[in-house]
Amino acid sequence: MPATSCEITGGVATITLDNPAKHNALTPDLLDSLGDHLSLVAADSTVRVVVLTHSGPTFCAGANLGDSEAPPRFDLVAVLRLIEGMEKPVVARIAAAALAAAMLHRPRPAAPVVELPRLAALRDAA
Repeated sequence: MPATSCEITGGVATITLDNPAKHNALTPDLLDSLGDHLSLVAADSTVRVVVLTHSGPTFCAGANLGDSEAPPRFDLVAVLRLIEGMEKPVVARIAAAALAAAMLHRPRPAAPVVELPRLAALRDAA
């Protein structure tokens, strides 16, 4: 079973971290599944917004330090680049602990910051 699931309804893609037995730790399976789902929704023109959420008591426990699995196709940096490069808003719906790498990424502003002189010029032009 994949470590993430993806459901698209009404223009909203909900990607769920779905490995509660490992507290959604960033295992190679979870990183690959998440990378695949992010790539899928980025290319889907019907998707207008992406929601990242979780199952179980932990949003993400951070890096998986316990298993020696094969290296992932998508590492953490690649997954963060997919999120950063997404042309759609990405929102996290978190109802539990978010530890270590799950808190690493700072979201970019939703809209460009408009400097005050430009605001004055826009007001005067109106």
